[in-house]
Amino acid sequence: GTADGAAGALMLNHNAKGFATQTEFRGNEAANGAAMWLGDNASMVVEASSVLSNKATSGAFAVRDNASLILDGGAVDHKNLFEGNVGENGAALAINSSLPVTIKGRMEINDNHATQNGGGVYAVLRDESNLECDPLFTAFPFLLSLESSSSLLLTNNKADLGGGGLFADCVHPGNATSVLFQEIFKQSQQCPNGGIGLESDDGK
Repeated sequence: GTADGAAGALMLNHNAKGFATQTEFRGNEAANGAAMWLGDNASMVVEASSVLSNKATSGAFAVRDNASLILDGGAVDHKNLFEGNVGENGAALAINSSLPVTIKGRMEINDNHATQNGGGVYAVLRDESNLECDPLFTAFPFLLSLESSSSLLLTNNKADLGGGGLFADCVHPGNATSVLFQEIFKQSQQCPNGGIGLESDDGK
């Protein structure tokens, strides 16, 4: 699907709940959330699905406000896959929610391209007066929550400005980078490729 504003394919808002399993989100376009846009306390579970070749200003999946997204890879031989998506910020995932995106099971973010920041994941939750990262970044680096025995693999993602793999658009994200690396190594023994970017703070 195509939309001028938000949600090229699916929008959940105002406490709505949704579930998708073994679904392919392909070739959708929108300014925000080419394939999916979640906002205003919506909750969504996506299981063993593929998000392919979508185009947006921000996110093939865009998660905003107090929305909740669970990405469940499903059975052992299944996974969630984000691949070949294009956007300005967060080609695969754009997160600006007070709840982290939860990753369960196996998830791969491959070959996505951001013309600005965050080829794989673009995370922004901040105090607009000083651009300080929300404290949630300390507990959930890049607003991602990896459950026990989960697997997160980022490969060959690109961003023209910063953070081919992951980008935090705020300053002082606490220990976000180190904690995320620890979680990725602990859970999946995979290292993200394509780079990690943090918003500049004039060297502070």
